[in-house]
Amino acid sequence: MKLDEIIADKTSGSNAILEKTIQALISELQRDKNPDLKFIVSELKHLFNHHPNFAVLFHFINSFFPELERNQNTDELLKFIADYRVKWSSGLHIACQNMISHEIFDGKKILLHSNSSAIHLLFHKIRDKKSSVVIYQTLSGPGGEGKVQAEILSKLGFEVKFIHENAAANFMDELDLVIFGADLITEDYFVNKAGTFQLSLLFEHYKKPVYVIADSRKMIPGKQLPEGLKHQLLYEKEKPPEELWKNPPENVHPVNFYFEKTPLSLISGFSTEDGIIEPNEIVVKMKQFSVSDWLVEDSNII
Repeated sequence: MKLDEIIADKTSGSNAILEKTIQALISELQRDKNPDLKFIVSELKHLFNHHPNFAVLFHFINSFFPELERNQNTDELLKFIADYRVKWSSGLHIACQNMISHEIFDGKKILLHSNSSAIHLLFHKIRDKKSSVVIYQTLSGPGGEGKVQAEILSKLGFEVKFIHENAAANFMDELDLVIFGADLITEDYFVNKAGTFQLSLLFEHYKKPVYVIADSRKMIPGKQLPEGLKHQLLYEKEKPPEELWKNPPENVHPVNFYFEKTPLSLISGFSTEDGIIEPNEIVVKMKQFSVSDWLVEDSNII
């Protein structure tokens, strides 16, 4: 499987990383009718180790491994992947539609942070509704992936004002609301790009809505996870320090993280395929799930 580019991808959102992973897996299964399944499991675990905070990637791998354990026929595995894609692609479409039904967007000025395929889909639908909106897109340091999203949304025909997230307070008189994606949602907080917490606090201070759009795959009851997997999913590994400062002076030690936790209490609503969910409803909406042994232990497989 060709996963090196996916492992090295530091700008794509979690849904985009998952889609690239699925495409690589499909190519591997189509290339060889008798693939090395142990190798596939090892590669997927290796990929997850490099993107451990992406809940949708965890959800897919955690769903695929039991299927692989039950059924090693490549045609059946390809069918499972196709069915999974259809189910969850429609789920995100419904989440976006619920957001549009809940909020009147025409004439609004909207702050966006980071780069999320859920946001891209939402704004495709806003464009189709012919709603006139102005987007304020943050740089989203240190990776600057806000540039990617700004370009995508500008090509949809939207006016995009590109700002630094640290300067967002300068625009609060103009802005109407902020919409985030999410990489993971727990009982107490959600994980998203660094800067999300401060922006949420800013909008709460000004009494303006803060929304998160995500499908329910992102909802993981962290308190039910095995300790090792919980640490892997919920705690980010430090990123390369040179991304902040290549040659710092002696005794200066750059510390680099991409993500942060934002309390659910700061959010006005989570738009999912089940509707607009308030923070106090998150725990109720989390469905029980089991974790594949292949994800939590180094036992013999296949």
